[in-house]
Amino acid sequence: MKTIGDNNGFDLKTTRLNLIKRRGDPKSAVLDSGHKVEKQEYIYFTVPSDGNRPAQTEAVKCAEYHGEHFIYADPLYEEQGEGGRGRWFAMCTCGSPAVLITGAQAMEMGISDNGKQLVVCYFYTSELFNKGVSNAKHQTSYIKRK
Repeated sequence: MKTIGDNNGFDLKTTRLNLIKRRGDPKSAVLDSGHKVEKQEYIYFTVPSDGNRPAQTEAVKCAEYHGEHFIYADPLYEEQGEGGRGRWFAMCTCGSPAVLITGAQAMEMGISDNGKQLVVCYFYTSELFNKGVSNAKHQTSYIKRK
């Protein structure tokens, strides 16, 4: 799994992103594919068997953006064939992929105090990491409206 500090993060040339067709409320949105997505409190991952223990599901908490945007599980990620090819496991409603950050990174940036991993908006967290709290924005903040 990729995290904010990785030099070999996802490739935007091959990763297919979702467009939000309609934001319903702070907890739901409709994608350009027609899928309705809901705000997720946790994203669930299947950790494969390592020989000592069977495969198991783990939950990682999603960052809270207080109604502006939210993290959701991409409904097309596990779709077989062309529809799912190149999809990212989780997204933010600003259009950015969501990624995992370590508990230490979350504490350093002041977005968590419990030292556990978080699923965060890649764009917002990169801004937070590089520019600080007062200058961090979601991707949609940079789109010029007509």
